[in-house]
Amino acid sequence: LLDPVQELINGEMFFGVPVSEHSRIADLSWTPAPVTPPAEEELRQMSRDHQMKLLAYSNPQNFSGITAVNSLQWRETVHPSTNLHSTARGIAKIYHALLSRPQIFSPAVIADFTTTVSDGEDSVLGSHTHFGVGFQLPTPTRSFGPNQNAFGHYGAGGSMGFVDPTCHLSVDYVMNHMGQGWQNERNQSLLNAVYSCL
Repeated sequence: LLDPVQELINGEMFFGVPVSEHSRIADLSWTPAPVTPPAEEELRQMSRDHQMKLLAYSNPQNFSGITAVNSLQWRETVHPSTNLHSTARGIAKIYHALLSRPQIFSPAVIADFTTTVSDGEDSVLGSHTHFGVGFQLPTPTRSFGPNQNAFGHYGAGGSMGFVDPTCHLSVDYVMNHMGQGWQNERNQSLLNAVYSCL
């Protein structure tokens, strides 16, 4: 028998995608192409802060950056911080379960998700971030709709998933054509359209 979480995500979400599922994965694409990492000599001439920002996204090369994400090796590896492969429905199911399955996610666990543990300027991202345990919490410039008790996560290229306890709503957006930044006009247009229907 599958445990409750496996039952939720069965066939929808993978860390380490079986070969039999590779045909379901869309290649990621970027327009314009992202900036390639600088040569080592060029990197040495930069300030420490600038080095840190660049290396956070490109070191080591060919591991989790743009040169790796469409490879068979990347799809088959298990690297939980960066390479979840999922359908939008799979992620939305997990967010919905945060509200509807107290036997999986107790009120005490939800409280950890929504209690601030970090709030301020992020030295790598160069912007204000706000986190509970494992989830982003709203900021004035990066919200999850109009309700301040919503929580979730933005991802690379504008992907996004969150749950709004006020509206009993879970939303997920995934795409293969990467947008500019975490928050962009595509995911914000989607958010506006969803809330205009409520």
